[in-house]
Amino acid sequence: MKAIQETENQDSEFRTFLKYLLPSMFSMALVAVYTFTDTFVVGRKLGAVALGAMGICTPIITISFALGFMFGIGGSSLYSISRGQGDHRKANSYFTTSALSALVLGILLAVLGNIFIEPFACFLGADSENIIFVLPYLRCILIYIPGFLLDQLMSCFVRNDGHPKVAMTAIAVGTGLNVILDFLFVFGFDWGMFGAAFATCLCSFITILINFGYTIWKRLNIRVHLENFDPKKAWEVIKSGFSVFILESSSGVVIFVFIQQATMLYGTQGASIYTIIMNWTLITMNMVLGVTQAAQPLISLSYGAREYSSMYKYRKYSVTTGLLLGVVYLVIGYGFTDSLVKVFATDSEQLITDTVYAIG
Repeated sequence: MKAIQETENQDSEFRTFLKYLLPSMFSMALVAVYTFTDTFVVGRKLGAVALGAMGICTPIITISFALGFMFGIGGSSLYSISRGQGDHRKANSYFTTSALSALVLGILLAVLGNIFIEPFACFLGADSENIIFVLPYLRCILIYIPGFLLDQLMSCFVRNDGHPKVAMTAIAVGTGLNVILDFLFVFGFDWGMFGAAFATCLCSFITILINFGYTIWKRLNIRVHLENFDPKKAWEVIKSGFSVFILESSSGVVIFVFIQQATMLYGTQGASIYTIIMNWTLITMNMVLGVTQAAQPLISLSYGAREYSSMYKYRKYSVTTGLLLGVVYLVIGYGFTDSLVKVFATDSEQLITDTVYAIG
């Protein structure tokens, strides 16, 4: 009887894991579509130099997302533990503190970034040939940094509050609109790099509105209550999410360093080469991140409720899934290299040849 009960419990835990995994994976697949569409539209409409310019700006988006994950995953982990312990006021305090801290930091970075935008663009790798593409894209992205932080934060908290399908729906709507608006703004209105950046920012804002609107409509515990703001908890949230920030921001640092090296080797075209490589890398990383986002609330809740057996099982499921996905992406990346590169670049045979060689 005991063996039968353990099997039933394991099946139940696996079904729960799938309940969180499938929406999370779908959400991150949509984020991958986000990335793909921006790169595809810019590469096809504006050419190789503009494609490289977008790659130069990408570390800013990546690090903004990393900061959002720091407050989002760091705060929502503590939020879930508090929920598991039955302390809902403390849980709300973690949300309120995380949201307000992220907003203040985002505004500060947006102001400083726009004041020093030209030297900052040159530091990122802009030169006399591509700076006319870099500046309009970068300015729009810098203005919207607070939105990127809140976007990731809200998705994390909504998912941890037990509503993964809502987070998935918000991302689905935002991504669908991004695909449409990218083509409309860049191909239709001919807004160039600004159009691509504006579409990304606008659709992210819509995602935030859906998540916030749902929390208000359903009167969830993830609503800002100023009286629950606690500066001491801000430090707890940062400590909890700092490892996630390091992991996520490291890709931004790697992008920055590799674009510098690629530019030294290939000139302005080097940024375009690495932008194509980076696009595939970010897609695969987003999908694996979907696995971690599915497991994190389950592990946190199990830990808070002292259900350690379930916690270890959820960790095992997530590690196994991540390894399997890694193998799949490796096969696709090396088996269909030419096809992947030609999706983004058509105006330069040399760019295609050099990119295929760099990947191989």
